[in-house]
Amino acid sequence: MKNLLALNDSRLEKRIFKMHPYDIANHLKNADEAALKRIIKLTSPAKLADIFIELPDGVAHEFFKLLNKDLQRKILNGFEMDELKYFILSYDEEDQEELISVLSMSKQKTLKMLMSYDEEKIASLMTTEFVTIDINKSIKEATAYVISNVKDTNYIDEIFVVDDNGLVGSVSLIDLISARPNDSLAKITQQIKNHLTLDDSINEGLRKFRDYGMSVLPILDDNEIVGIVTADDILTEMAEEHEDTLLRFHGVGDYDVSDSPRKKAFQRLPWL
Repeated sequence: MKNLLALNDSRLEKRIFKMHPYDIANHLKNADEAALKRIIKLTSPAKLADIFIELPDGVAHEFFKLLNKDLQRKILNGFEMDELKYFILSYDEEDQEELISVLSMSKQKTLKMLMSYDEEKIASLMTTEFVTIDINKSIKEATAYVISNVKDTNYIDEIFVVDDNGLVGSVSLIDLISARPNDSLAKITQQIKNHLTLDDSINEGLRKFRDYGMSVLPILDDNEIVGIVTADDILTEMAEEHEDTLLRFHGVGDYDVSDSPRKKAFQRLPWL
């Protein structure tokens, strides 16, 4: 950290821009308040959000307190929903409401809904950041819709196709891009043969991912898609339940329960 801080602001800003958020987070673990404030001043909100995901809870909390209210709002609203939920839940209950109040009204509603689900249910792991497109669109219209409306936090590997009665099927982004522009979306839409419900347990979700080799499954409520769960989401969750024993047993590097979810996931790779 000392070598970085020895740089003038211009050079430090350029160095931060090129560095991976994980490397920056490692430098910040033992940084003092003055160093944290300097990094905050020279780092974009988007990159600050990425850095937060890599920080242990305690450091992330200290770092967050140094941000002004506007920057706190931008960073929290820039989180993906699963990352946002993890960050909010890392605080005591009395502090959670204050943090939630910083969010946009739509994110507040979604977050509270996700936090209300039983932790043993698959719905507690779902994200609502997915893309749906009406089946009556042409390929050209569907592609234009994705380009114009997709957000950085959206899951777009698979795009879900709907009609007035709910979920019809899905199409991969690759298939959408490579299809003939004037063809109908219905022509390349694939039927979804497996899905999850709000009442399914995490174990049931794991079984379906394992048995059918899926990378993502929709969660349906009366045929309406209300969320999605990816294989990464559920594997990470299942590993969390056993990580202390397994990581120590397999001798996977330096393990700290306060490490960020992303760092824990990388630590688990050798045995996953």
